[in-house]
Amino acid sequence: SRGDINGATENFVKALDLDPSCSSSKHMLAAMRGELTSKAPREYVEPLFDRFAYDFDDHLTENLDYAIPQVFADLISRELKGALLESALDLGCGTGLSGEFIRERCNFLAGIDVSRGMLEQARKKMIYDQLSHADMFEYLKQKELDFDLFICLDALVYIGDLYDLFELVKTKNKRSGYFGFSTEHREESGFRLEESGRYSHSKAYVEELCEMLGFDLIQFTVAPLRKEKQETLNGGVYLLRF
Repeated sequence: SRGDINGATENFVKALDLDPSCSSSKHMLAAMRGELTSKAPREYVEPLFDRFAYDFDDHLTENLDYAIPQVFADLISRELKGALLESALDLGCGTGLSGEFIRERCNFLAGIDVSRGMLEQARKKMIYDQLSHADMFEYLKQKELDFDLFICLDALVYIGDLYDLFELVKTKNKRSGYFGFSTEHREESGFRLEESGRYSHSKAYVEELCEMLGFDLIQFTVAPLRKEKQETLNGGVYLLRF
């Protein structure tokens, strides 16, 4: 409710008074005020996921009905028609919920995440050939990239402006390939920082980036993303070719 938001806004303002450099409070304050920022700071995202890592899978799948990895796996299966990919990189792999669904479709699977807690859970599943603790932008800039598929499921909700990410995937990778990802879907144009502190993106915005950078949008579907306050939020699930 509006009252809750006003109260929360006051709390974030107070937190900033105590620590003006607190980027987590700045991020949530921007969200509450409806301001637009380009991405959530790492200082906000990393502790958030470290905190939830232990029971993250149960919470998402049982309480919030999270099924986006299955939806994406269906999209990529339709495209590949049984063919195997040589290598895939899971950007923001979390506990490995996406990796579980993509594992059988590729020979080599790498994952990166900013949360050590999440990576610990992913490691236990023994589905990744390589796991790295890294910010996805730093990783993409610094590493030699040679993948057939990049996936980024439920991580773009912490990045508003996707231009740099798309450009890095397109220009740094040594071969042509696929880029699959999910968004919190919005019908209006552009992207928006929601009051939840997460970003939503429209299909029109993604299409604009594809046009600018030379991606082909080959699969798209809207699917239930998760429950929030008794409502079901929709996710956009995309598969691009480049």
